Amino acid sequence: MAESARLRAAPDHDTEPQVTLGQEVGVFDSSQSGHGLVNLPADLNAVFWILLIPDQYRDASVASDLLDAAVAEHLRMHRTDLRCLDYLAPFGPVPAGRLGDAVGLTTGALTIAVDRLDRAGYVQRRADPTDRRRILVDLAEDANRVVALFGDLARATNRMLIAYSETELQLLDAFLNKASEAPAAQAISISKRSPPER
Repeated sequence: MAESARLRAAPDHDTEPQVTLGQEVGVFDSSQSGHGLVNLPADLNAVFWILLIPDQYRDASVASDLLDAAVAEHLRMHRTDLRCLDYLAPFGPVPAGRLGDAVGLTTGALTIAVDRLDRAGYVQRRADPTDRRRILVDLAEDANRVVALFGDLARATNRMLIAYSETELQLLDAFLNKASEAPAAQAISISKRSPPER
């Protein structure tokens, strides 16, 4: 039977976790009931990467959030509005309801956001040619000014990705798809919970 043991996350991020063979190694998982630990392989090389990669993924998420904040401030734009543009860039035109679901806005909140973007010249509304009762939201010409601010990041990302083999890219694609599903599912779960009592 494979040797196992338990590693509890240290409160100090700078403290390097101490792991030795013969221990049961685990990471904290808030979705688990009870102790909230997930068992990890006894192979310490694998454990190292399993503990390191989530931190790096969080760092990338924080860096992306900082970029979004900088762009929003530069354009004097609400972060919510920027999320709408970010979704419309690859998927537009889309029905307003689909856009609202994608960015987590109620019908009323989405109407306010789209009104702001429409007045700023970033989006346009038009009737769906297949159903005149439905309104589609799409990027307008001025949205190119927003897209241009992310151009350097897109080029740097492309330069980074071409260094990987097709097999490695497929692995990255599979990981990122799964990694995006987890927070989305958690967001839905939290939204259905009753707020804590104060």
